[in-house]
Amino acid sequence: VMTNEGRNTIGIFEYDPRTNKFIRTVFATDEGDVASYHYDLFTDSLTYLIWYEGATPHYVVVDPRAKGYMTALKQAFPGEQVVPFDISKNGNEILVYVYNDTHSGSYYAFDAAKHNAQLLGVERPWLDSHKMAPVRDGSVKTSDGFIIYYLLTLPVNGHGPFPLVVIPHGGPIGVFNVNGFDDVAQLLASRGYAVLKVNYRGSGGSGKKFMNAGKRQWGRKIEDDINEAVQAVLKSAPIDKNRICLFGASYGGYSALMSLIRYPDLYKCAASYAGVTDIPLLYDSSYIQYDKENRAEMADITGDPTKDAAQLRAVSPVYLAAKIKRPVFLAQGGKDTRVDPEQAFRMKLVLEKLGKQVEFKYYPNEIHGFSKIDDETDFFTRLLAFFNKNIGPQRTAAPKGSQANHQK
Repeated sequence: VMTNEGRNTIGIFEYDPRTNKFIRTVFATDEGDVASYHYDLFTDSLTYLIWYEGATPHYVVVDPRAKGYMTALKQAFPGEQVVPFDISKNGNEILVYVYNDTHSGSYYAFDAAKHNAQLLGVERPWLDSHKMAPVRDGSVKTSDGFIIYYLLTLPVNGHGPFPLVVIPHGGPIGVFNVNGFDDVAQLLASRGYAVLKVNYRGSGGSGKKFMNAGKRQWGRKIEDDINEAVQAVLKSAPIDKNRICLFGASYGGYSALMSLIRYPDLYKCAASYAGVTDIPLLYDSSYIQYDKENRAEMADITGDPTKDAAQLRAVSPVYLAAKIKRPVFLAQGGKDTRVDPEQAFRMKLVLEKLGKQVEFKYYPNEIHGFSKIDDETDFFTRLLAFFNKNIGPQRTAAPKGSQANHQK
């Protein structure tokens, strides 16, 4: 079982239901949570598990057949995250998945006896890993003692100072960024933008004390953590402090709008997809309204919609729209059951009534995310244009003779 019963971080333990006792620790560490594992049904064995130190994944091989080959696997794939996805019953053949921050992933058949690897397939072979931007990780200690981890992606071309896009993750509780291939960060970096992702308090992977510290901190300590990470990278990376924008989806969209309100001199614009704008209204969305467990869980995270209504309005962007001084881009899916479209329409209406700069795009057939490639393409085309207009240039010059010079 995976549990943090009696401890701060999640580990994997052997449990005896007859005696109601944990009888063996398979793996646990105080440094971070075990997030997932792979169990091989054919060999009836736990192959490996993944735990995170901040945003960095660590793979621990549990199956004794694979332990002897991990050194050879890592030597065969230097600089890659190596995952022994499946192992033959005799332990001689291993299906290996490898990836890193510039490579979305490949599958290999590894011969344990001969120590050689045969490529089976590449995820998204049209992407050239040599053109992708590497990710650097960092951390900052908050004024109240928490360690906040972040990931920074800098463009490959140019020397900066670069415009910066800050992307708060969704959730916010229990979700976290990991250091791997990131489509959105690579898209923005290819157009000349640095990208910052922050595992603020409330994020998963770092134990329940850190995760619980994010509860009832919407629009407060969470956004303070993001700001502290921004200030840290301004001191350590070639970032233009006068060209910083925010973009997020779901809670990330909410955070983008609230950060724009709280730090009007720092950020030049904000974009939100399916972002919460009215926290009390969130309790009327279908997935919460008709489910008592979800409603109770949400109240634990944000506050009670009746007792704490005034406090929730005090950190809801729609009631603070007069404080927005910068351009806003709102987008919303019409079939979103998690964040009702009314959230976006209210924000759009209030911003327009106040004479604020707002762009709006409604996707009637989309959900809490994107399910149609044409809609996703349209959204990111609009997003790039929005950033280019407010903190551009849109893209650094491509090398002469490169493919980029011949594509529209």
